[in-house]
Amino acid sequence: MEVKIQDRSGLQPYLPPELHELIINELEDEEDTLKHCALTCRLYMHPAQRLLFKVVVLQFRPESNPARKLLAILAQSPHIANFVRCLSLRGNTTGHGHWFTEVQTPVPDDNGIAEVLCALVNVTRLHIGGAQPLRTIFPPLSPASMAMVHSKCQSVLHLAVEYISDVPWAILTNLNSVESLYLNNVHFLPVVSGQPAFQSVDLRMSFPHLKRVSCSTLCMDGVESFLQFLVQPTARGGLESLSFNISNDWLSPSRADFQAVKAIIRNSAKTLKIVDVTLSTKLPVFLRNDEPIFNVLTMPLLEEISLTAVILNCETDLNFSPINLRWLSRHLETIPTCGRKFNKVSLHSIIIGASPAVIAAKLDNEGLKYFENLVLNVLLPQTHSVAVKFTLWRLYDDSREAETLIRQHLPALEARNLLKFIIAPIASLNHSGLTS
Repeated sequence: MEVKIQDRSGLQPYLPPELHELIINELEDEEDTLKHCALTCRLYMHPAQRLLFKVVVLQFRPESNPARKLLAILAQSPHIANFVRCLSLRGNTTGHGHWFTEVQTPVPDDNGIAEVLCALVNVTRLHIGGAQPLRTIFPPLSPASMAMVHSKCQSVLHLAVEYISDVPWAILTNLNSVESLYLNNVHFLPVVSGQPAFQSVDLRMSFPHLKRVSCSTLCMDGVESFLQFLVQPTARGGLESLSFNISNDWLSPSRADFQAVKAIIRNSAKTLKIVDVTLSTKLPVFLRNDEPIFNVLTMPLLEEISLTAVILNCETDLNFSPINLRWLSRHLETIPTCGRKFNKVSLHSIIIGASPAVIAAKLDNEGLKYFENLVLNVLLPQTHSVAVKFTLWRLYDDSREAETLIRQHLPALEARNLLKFIIAPIASLNHSGLTS
């Protein structure tokens, strides 16, 4: 019997793993070998449990309640509860989207959820939702389970909610410990007890310690967007990292959403280190005078910048502007010419369904030259990593020809190998969450 025990840094109970390996391989008697293997397993069981249970995923299905299974494990080994740092509650995404049964019932089988959440006292990261690209439905939990879910949301440092519908607004209230908030493809309940859901909660004091925010594709059934509500609880400033995808759908981002993101960034201008803003991923956006969304001059700690927007979509009639990257240039104009050091800057433009002939007709030589000069003379000397990206959703003619055209109109950036191209099939556009 040949045994190879893999070393794990920091896990050396009593004897080094190499010595266990040597002893086992030197034993001649099979029974003695098995006994020593059992001894080794017992010695390493505790550190192995610490690793295995650091992250726990409870995947709910109609035929299975993983909360009860985890409770059975904790009944045998209660100390395991102390090892769990990250907990994921995932709903069923096999078509109907309900967590517990084929048809959502008034009294769901959520037995064990409250007990599990109560037992896992050291959880610092909580994830609630489904998995891309299917969206699950937030379950109508019993009062005890819902209270524990909310309590856990209030106590964790990092909260992620994604790919889930019918999320109650209350889950976002009084999050006194949350430092990182991640919301992606979330649909909030529009009505609570007969009144608009957003009127049922007060978000002004919901995130007193928030430092990092990432929001994408949030739906609230026609009422004001979550971005506009986020202005209030972030008015105090203090954010260090922001990532916003204002519009990832076939709807132009509203002026109110745009102004909300500007306000959130402005409130934390003195502390922000990372800003990642996607204006749109499907429709071109036309802003008066190509209004920038932030001013780098007022952001002394800023280290990373990422900007994304659609500049041409021939699937729509909204193609009045030339391709001059003016919106990106307006942001580069706010960068001081010296005295700053940036780690990374990504400038990303998306073109959808256009032929090389259309692209050639819309390329603005003067505007592109101005953009190129800003990148070379203002950005490049004080930035560690610069990328100018173009995503071409599979064009109806030769995509490579379109790529060549753009490269030819930005020769200095091409010479410095700063241009990057992504060519994707037009069929995948409806499922894209592409950002920078």
